[in-house]
Amino acid sequence: MLNNFYSKVFIVLLLVMTGCQSKKESTTSNWEIKPTAQQLSITQIGIDTVFVNLPKFSYRGFWKMDGNQLLYFDKMYGAVSIFDKIGKFVSTPLPKGKGPREIDSWCKNGSNNVLFEGCRIYQYDSKWQKIKVSSLNTDSTISKKELIDKPKASYLEVYEVKYFQNNHTMLDSTNVLFNIESPHPKFNGYFSAFAKAYYQQANIFARVNINTGKWEKNLLHYSDYYVAHPNVPNFSNWSYDMDVSKLYLNFDADSLIYVYDKQLKPLYAFGRKGVNMNQKYIETTTYKEAIKVFSQERAAKGFYSTIKRIAKLDLTFRCYTTGNSEADIFDDDDANNRRMQIYKGTVLVGDVQVPSRFNIIGYDENFIYADGYLDESNEKLAFYKFKIPTL
Repeated sequence: MLNNFYSKVFIVLLLVMTGCQSKKESTTSNWEIKPTAQQLSITQIGIDTVFVNLPKFSYRGFWKMDGNQLLYFDKMYGAVSIFDKIGKFVSTPLPKGKGPREIDSWCKNGSNNVLFEGCRIYQYDSKWQKIKVSSLNTDSTISKKELIDKPKASYLEVYEVKYFQNNHTMLDSTNVLFNIESPHPKFNGYFSAFAKAYYQQANIFARVNINTGKWEKNLLHYSDYYVAHPNVPNFSNWSYDMDVSKLYLNFDADSLIYVYDKQLKPLYAFGRKGVNMNQKYIETTTYKEAIKVFSQERAAKGFYSTIKRIAKLDLTFRCYTTGNSEADIFDDDDANNRRMQIYKGTVLVGDVQVPSRFNIIGYDENFIYADGYLDESNEKLAFYKFKIPTL
């Protein structure tokens, strides 16, 4: 979701950030759609809640797994704390004031750690000693007048970092992949006059050199669902995960999961619709209309959320919401009913109820671990774990 939309438009037209596009085609054109069988052997899982003791945190953060440790990233304090797998505190190698002002995302680069804050990239070694900080940049060849009056999908400056539910993943030791979107008033998915063309042409990922900050190329497109349904921008987000050889891409409103090879060439798509999903989305024609109903729509309607691939087990976990018919204007997606699909290969083998905000972050030989537990009123923080399903 774009915040302060028009101010961002002004900023993005002045800053030089983003990449290029070579094709005007949507993500799912000419894809091989694999039949997805349903053999439900997993209908429930026993989830353990592992509480941790962290004296001071902002209640705005996320968990990640790194080997045998779990890392809690405090987004507001810009701090990183480490725990073992039973929830015992290990250390805070990056305390408040020593890292970025805020943390949007994290990924590993070999043994090094990489943090992202807006347009800045922070590199740390394995002991969280700072190595380098770089800022996103590129060379602009488009005049401001042309960019404002006649934006094109291939223009570098029409995109910016997508702040809502972003994810960063190293493609190799130098290049990182992350989500992007356009806030340009004449090239975006919010205004009906431009929405269909936007979903046909816009890129959704950028490739950036973490050492120089150079925004080198934009990649991939929205799925054909959005070309057919261009007036549901509140559900135009996506999530993805990469294993050693493939990228798995998942959109809010689309039941299919799109699989690419490591070079981001399309391979195939698969997937089945979730249980009792209410996808009767409110269609909007302007940004003002969309933002007015955003929170309630995210609570009341069903959509696909995070995706996690565990290649060693040949399992793909996809969380989704079904919709909460009792949601009101003060609710958001935390009030929604959440479930999780489990695929073995391309076969749907499980569909289970899970807690709000639940999403898979990693596994060991005994358990699968998940983010999601945050009780601000009782000042409690925890992560989840459950036994690897027997298939």
